[in-house]
Amino acid sequence: MISMRGASSLILFVCVSVLVSSCYRLKPLDGQSTEVITSGNLGARVEFAIAPVVDLREVAESKIPDRQLRDAFAHALLKRRYSPLSLDYVDSKVVNASYEPGAAQEEAVLQITVMEWDSSLWQIHRALHVTIEAVAIDPEDPDGAVLWKARVARRFDKDDFGDPAHQPTEPLRLQHACDVIAVELLSEMPARTEAAGRL
Repeated sequence: MISMRGASSLILFVCVSVLVSSCYRLKPLDGQSTEVITSGNLGARVEFAIAPVVDLREVAESKIPDRQLRDAFAHALLKRRYSPLSLDYVDSKVVNASYEPGAAQEEAVLQITVMEWDSSLWQIHRALHVTIEAVAIDPEDPDGAVLWKARVARRFDKDDFGDPAHQPTEPLRLQHACDVIAVELLSEMPARTEAAGRL
């Protein structure tokens, strides 16, 4: 049977361990980047259809927050002054979990592909290690040259996501993380000079 003194010591040890783990800063990683692979030419295209997320992970240890990612990329497109079509409208055109470019009469398709989504450090350190590609496709020539393509391959953590107190629930924290990732990736996309419409 544990004495009162022993129980107090155990509680103190657990509290200190939790405090140390939460304050511990992750070491920086080398070789992390966000890069444009194809600059292409978006021309006068304004309306984008954001296709369902493609999961190309070799090991799927956790579910990808595909809807949150698409929402995040929709708002990131707005920041670049493009007009993303309603995701519900795009999804109404999906057949057998696949979107046919041009089905929503869009001017461009944004295809999001996830090669890595490592959330093993999320609960303790609010860190995600991701590799994600965003590709803009011409719906009239989906198999031709891409209009624009970029990839982010790095770890995002508290320094990127900011104070978690501003996102008091887990769904809000995850959505905010997706927003940060999408904004960084699409920051490499040429911005339009005219304001786009709202969702």
